[in-house]
Amino acid sequence: MALALLVACDPEELNNLLNPTVPATSISINNPPKSMTVGETITLTVTVQPSNATDKVEWISYIEDVLSVKDGVVTALKEGIGSIGVSAGDVADGCRIIVNPANGGKTEVTSITLNKQKLELEIGKTEQLIATVLPDNATDKTLNWSSVDDGIATVSSDGTITAVAAGTVTVTATSLSNTNVKADCEVTVLAPKAPRYYFQTSDNLGQAKLYVDGTQFGSSITVNYATNDGTDIWYYTSDGFYKENQKIYNVNRESLGDGQYHIFHGLAVKNGLLHYVYSTHTDSDYRMYFRTVDLSTHKVFESKLNETSYAQFYTASANGNSMCVGKDGKVYVMGSIRPLSYWTAKIWEITPATETSAAVITEHVMFEGSSSLLPATYDIAAGPDGSVYALIQYEDKSASKSEMVLFKDFQEVRRYENYNYGYLSIDGTDVYLFLTRTDNSTCEIYKNADVIKGPFTNVFKRNGCVAADGIGGYYYGYTKVENSDLSGYLYDSTGKLLLHPKAMIIRLHVAK
Repeated sequence: MALALLVACDPEELNNLLNPTVPATSISINNPPKSMTVGETITLTVTVQPSNATDKVEWISYIEDVLSVKDGVVTALKEGIGSIGVSAGDVADGCRIIVNPANGGKTEVTSITLNKQKLELEIGKTEQLIATVLPDNATDKTLNWSSVDDGIATVSSDGTITAVAAGTVTVTATSLSNTNVKADCEVTVLAPKAPRYYFQTSDNLGQAKLYVDGTQFGSSITVNYATNDGTDIWYYTSDGFYKENQKIYNVNRESLGDGQYHIFHGLAVKNGLLHYVYSTHTDSDYRMYFRTVDLSTHKVFESKLNETSYAQFYTASANGNSMCVGKDGKVYVMGSIRPLSYWTAKIWEITPATETSAAVITEHVMFEGSSSLLPATYDIAAGPDGSVYALIQYEDKSASKSEMVLFKDFQEVRRYENYNYGYLSIDGTDVYLFLTRTDNSTCEIYKNADVIKGPFTNVFKRNGCVAADGIGGYYYGYTKVENSDLSGYLYDSTGKLLLHPKAMIIRLHVAK
């Protein structure tokens, strides 16, 4: 009888009898987090009452671009505040979650780019690598610079590479905050090229020739002055200015109508500008002019340095320089001027004229002469840092005393007693000098305050010059009279004879 009743029941009723529905009376999220960070994923669990409740658990994110959820797995998508809800039947629960930026709010470095991926440097030279770190708003852009072999090249904390020894090495910039991000530069260190030395000679007929690395430069050219712009050698002849063997700027020697001409006094080239000084004079009129030539446009800017009713301009030796370029492109012209009956040693400090501004000229009187005090200017040169060195003789006839006085930026540095001729060359902060004794008996080479070479005897007319090569050595030259003829001698710092021209050696230089 019971079996008959069971068979007669409706199927749904039968299912309810066998699997009764148990509605949830409560649901709660277990230990909901208060915060997450972008990119983080966690799994939430819930407690449903009664434990045998049959209602399905369903999840929802109320701010889907901040948080996503699926089957209780929550992912933080971006910074903000999100809410997660959960329900079972007629009951529900939820939690609010704050999403913080990743890395505690820091923006990570994603890339480093160097301005050079390959670099060649000579031993002793330096160059700074420039790094671009992205993104621009990266929290910490600090880089760690390293070289795989400090014996070949070192690198400082600002990316400055110093070449130490010949070879190839990799220099790496690594993000300090994200060490997975880095950039490399291959550095090849080369042995330094031998500096080019050059000098001028003058024979018995006064013909001046230019020699470069021991070889005469243009056999038919008479070179009045020579200089360099750091690499290329420039010189002046009677018809213009030349860069190596190419004529760059033409000069015509203009007649003044009474047989007098422009007299050329020096040459300096730097930063695309050529500077020179010339004078004109008659018996009643004397003028000095300073010219700057823009080598890219050939525009000429001229300024008057001096004008008197009677004067002379004098650089005491044909060997020395009368001008140089120093700090901030300023030009320094040195010479002795005689507007009256005695000489005055001066240095003109010139900011060259431009298309929009006139030249600014300051006169520095180094020594004021008198009937017994006779100053004479010999040589002027600029160091690598732009400091200007000058060598001036100061002769006191009343005391029968002559000194060579060394100046740096118009301030006296040192006096060399009992000398009456000098020539200087600058190597970093070291000053090399070729000095001749007052009695013309001997000559010596000084490095700063110390004699490093000499004495040399029987040097013609106090003639001698020295040029530092920029790599710890120097060249020097002097002239003697042999068999009634001028005979020049050129040496390196080891005393090796490099050349023996049949002429007087003047104006020895190195293009570093």
